[in-house]
Amino acid sequence: MTMMSVKELKNNLPVALERVVHGRGRVIISSQGKPQAALVSLDDLQRLEHSDGLEERIRESIKEYKPGVTVPATPTEAGQEWFWAKDWQTAEREAEADLEAGQHETFDNDKDFIASLV
Repeated sequence: MTMMSVKELKNNLPVALERVVHGRGRVIISSQGKPQAALVSLDDLQRLEHSDGLEERIRESIKEYKPGVTVPATPTEAGQEWFWAKDWQTAEREAEADLEAGQHETFDNDKDFIASLV
């Protein structure tokens, strides 16, 4: 992150924009030695706007907390609700435990995998 005074920014605006636009950082703009604003990329701005209200949504999720139920911290995309269902999350935890315990098989090819099913 780079800090520039208003005067420096006026004299180096193309350089500052180049830095921000191409993802090489953000520019903090200072006035009288104190940070006052930031020059950020459009992608950063969109992420900030998307996260607007996230803190409140997290507080609401905490109020609705039920032990053993996994709830996403951010709104679930349409069509992805199944992933956060209690049964699916239980199965996810069981699968993780099996993998960690070494209770799984690996196959060299599809034919061997299919043969193991019969």
